[in-house]
Amino acid sequence: MILKSLNIISFGGLRNRKIDLSDGVNVIFGENESGKSSAAMFIKFIFYGLSAKSNKALGTSERSKYINRETSQAAGFIIAESFDGTLWRIERLLIASDNSPARERVRITNQSTGECVTGQNPGEFFFGVPEDVFVGTCFVSQSAEIRPSISGLGKTGGSVENLLTSADENINIKRALDLIDNTRRAICHKNSSGGELTSLREKKGALIAELKNSAEKSSEIISLSSSLDDIKNRIAEMEEAKERYDGILSALEKVNLGRKIESSVQTGEKIEKLEKSLSDLDSSPFGIGFEETLLESERDIRAYDEECAAFDEMLASAEDEEHTFSPEADEIIDEAHRLDASSKIRFSVATALLIAGLLGLGASFLMYYYNTGLYTLPLIMTLILVVLGVVFIILHAKAKNSLTAILDEWDAESISEIEIAVSEKMNVLGRGGVSRLEKERMIQSLDAAKLRFDAAVERVNSLAEESDIEDTGDIYETISILHDISDSVKEKRGMISSKIENLKGRLDVIGEQLAGINLSEAELDAYTAGETEYGKIALSLDSEAISNLLKEKEFTDSALRSASKRKSTLEEKLLEMGKPTRSPDEYSTMISSIDERMEELTLRFDACELASSALTRAGEAMRSDVIPKIAEKASHIISKSTPHEKIAIDKAFNCSIADEESHLSTEILSKGTADLTYIALRIALADEVFRSESPTLIFDESFAHIDMGRLEKLFSVLNSNEDSSQHIIFTCRRDESLCAEKMGMNIVSL
Repeated sequence: MILKSLNIISFGGLRNRKIDLSDGVNVIFGENESGKSSAAMFIKFIFYGLSAKSNKALGTSERSKYINRETSQAAGFIIAESFDGTLWRIERLLIASDNSPARERVRITNQSTGECVTGQNPGEFFFGVPEDVFVGTCFVSQSAEIRPSISGLGKTGGSVENLLTSADENINIKRALDLIDNTRRAICHKNSSGGELTSLREKKGALIAELKNSAEKSSEIISLSSSLDDIKNRIAEMEEAKERYDGILSALEKVNLGRKIESSVQTGEKIEKLEKSLSDLDSSPFGIGFEETLLESERDIRAYDEECAAFDEMLASAEDEEHTFSPEADEIIDEAHRLDASSKIRFSVATALLIAGLLGLGASFLMYYYNTGLYTLPLIMTLILVVLGVVFIILHAKAKNSLTAILDEWDAESISEIEIAVSEKMNVLGRGGVSRLEKERMIQSLDAAKLRFDAAVERVNSLAEESDIEDTGDIYETISILHDISDSVKEKRGMISSKIENLKGRLDVIGEQLAGINLSEAELDAYTAGETEYGKIALSLDSEAISNLLKEKEFTDSALRSASKRKSTLEEKLLEMGKPTRSPDEYSTMISSIDERMEELTLRFDACELASSALTRAGEAMRSDVIPKIAEKASHIISKSTPHEKIAIDKAFNCSIADEESHLSTEILSKGTADLTYIALRIALADEVFRSESPTLIFDESFAHIDMGRLEKLFSVLNSNEDSSQHIIFTCRRDESLCAEKMGMNIVSL
């Protein structure tokens, strides 16, 4: 399988990140704390999820470490391509909560067919192996050992053991041996202390004893037995009726679900048709903007007509000559200017007198300070100046108030606007004609309104032409017709929108009812149920018949409980009185049957002994054939990357470097050579364990102890045509990234 892209929505410290990958080797480079380990763990999360159990290596659980703290989620999807060319979208969502259990959703979508698979782990769906096997072979996390030891692999050890004993991870010979041993123990323990054979011997002895001591039981036992048989027959009849009711109701539930799905599809089709109608209506001449354009045009046309009427009325009463001020108006204007000038002069005089008074006060203070005795004269002059200043301020205020009153009376903002204000108010009062300035303003306004009028008439005629309305010759009549059409279209649009909203509400309700249901399976179940006898009955039921059916089922269930209780009572009484007496012939028959069973079990016991011995020999023979294949593949990789030619592997996956004279254990080799040896072993092991759909090999900072010379050779092997697998290498080492870039590998920066 080739991973095309990692789409991380929320995982660890990563949010909304997309990492595009290529075939072969991909090197993902990033500084420390940039999220490389999170991106690597994201791949494992998508295929196998996150464990909630605490991990000694991590110090906490995977789930606690990698769920994003801001969103309380781990979410994303991977786009992958299987070896048959099919594109898959594999998505997983894990929501954690402090107040409720975590919720998880997994979906596998075939993007070629649209088919979805839910409720199944993607890793087991594609690779056919559990999580421990995947982690133990293809996933080298930052905190894990590179060496894939059986003792550290959990379930992987079992799969590898199967591989070594049978050359096929799906054929579990060890489990078969355990099953044979369990079967043998079930037949008879080695010390004859238990097992079915021992039980049969004891039962045979008891039957022989009963045969010797058998006697007829009382008539009460016979009567109870007869009553028990009757009640059992009644129970059988009621169970048959209950089965029929349950079958009809089950079929009815499936049929109703099918009807809901069909209703959902039909409702969706109706919504599409209505939305198409609404879209056609919006794209028509009466679509969006039609009413606004019409209203705007009507306003411009009416505004022009109103301005024309106002202008005509004004011209009818106006004089053509330029307006001159009446004597009364001139007097008002002169008075306003006189008051303005007087106010300014009085304010200036008052200011000068007050300043002189302050200077005199200062002089009096200095004379008093130096004891000249003449300070009273300047002080008296200061008081006179201050009094005069106050008088002039009062006079200034009176003039200012009079001027303000005139300005307010004639609606002028300042003295500069008094002439215009008086002229306009005189005109309003009918004391003069229209001024030339006002007439010019009216003409300019009328010209602007005419331009808007012409544009509005053109828009109305254009709307009428697009709407196939004949020219009426009256623009207002045309506007009225267009308004009628607009109102009709608006009403129609509202009706369609209302229907769409109602149908969408209905579709949402059906969608909630169908949430979490596999629709294709439900449709198939509904069709299949409809073809059955119970389904045909269910299809013919109306609401009243369904209500009666439920009542009958409830009555039958109640009667069945009562009958079962009566049966238990009779059985307890019979048990208290002892088993019914059997005839000697019956005992003889039972003893003969036990003898036959004992003979059969004896033969099976002997067969188990032979099968166990044969499987053990076969497993040892097959084991010796598989380990050399793994060693040969690993040796090929190590010979291309180091001066060493061969790797030797024992049954516990302990590796050593072998030559013609000796074996060098990885314990005495350099850390880099040991890591490289076990990386080669992982690649070889993955080739053997995954036969059909092999996963991507993931290395998170796995080459930290390998020198660049050997690493370049290893990259060359991984990047060669002889290795068709995809590899993703996460590293913070710049030299690793540069080496990969030099060899043309895909480089992704985090």
